[in-house]
Amino acid sequence: MGRLKGKAAIVTGAASGIGEATAKLFAREGASVLVTDLAGAAIDRVVEEIRKAGGTAEGRVLDVANEEDRQAGIAAAKAAFGKLDTLVNNAAMSSNQAAGPEFWEKGIAVTLSSVYWMSMASLPLLRETRGVIVNIASCAGTNMATPVSWYCAAKAGVTGLTRSFATTYGPEGIRTNAVCPGGTETPRVLEILDNWPNQREVHNTRNPLRRLGRAEEQASVALFLASDDSSYVNGEAIIVDGGYSLAV
Repeated sequence: MGRLKGKAAIVTGAASGIGEATAKLFAREGASVLVTDLAGAAIDRVVEEIRKAGGTAEGRVLDVANEEDRQAGIAAAKAAFGKLDTLVNNAAMSSNQAAGPEFWEKGIAVTLSSVYWMSMASLPLLRETRGVIVNIASCAGTNMATPVSWYCAAKAGVTGLTRSFATTYGPEGIRTNAVCPGGTETPRVLEILDNWPNQREVHNTRNPLRRLGRAEEQASVALFLASDDSSYVNGEAIIVDGGYSLAV
């Protein structure tokens, strides 16, 4: 406990799934967390649960694809906590039932471009704290293909962007790394698996651990990358998939 004591963080897409698990874990480890998402009621629930558990959190509706929202979100963190130590870029558009070319522009904007612009907006505050950027990418952007081309391209872009930021801003003391989840028990992933017959069984058969991951397991890697435990880790894209990508 206390690995992020005294730190301040923004987590995007934090109203469910990996984002929610990350916000709650960061708060348990001592961080003050700005919980952001598009779903206002769910934000309120996550913030209330963090506070009930003794943590510090504020909530804000934030569309990561909107520049005004991004700037307002950064300003809200500054106003609430006085600084920013960690940005977790988790928000993304779901690939479920969005495989056609008509989703390309929106998918890239929400899932890739927003990571760049959110990170750029955070740089002035991160420079002050020699802070950390943690991007939530995906195995779909490393060595696992899906039929959803924009999603694979966007997540591959996030890993490339992670390495670019690591080399560009590392000299200023800002570390940038990525978590690349495989199949994880989140509402989005479960919905996808439910829509594809036998896909859960196929996944679990191929996965050496014979199961899906848990959101908390992804969050624990984000915590490692945000903490001083990873003080010499920069530019890495850590695959967290139970070994699934080794078996396909």
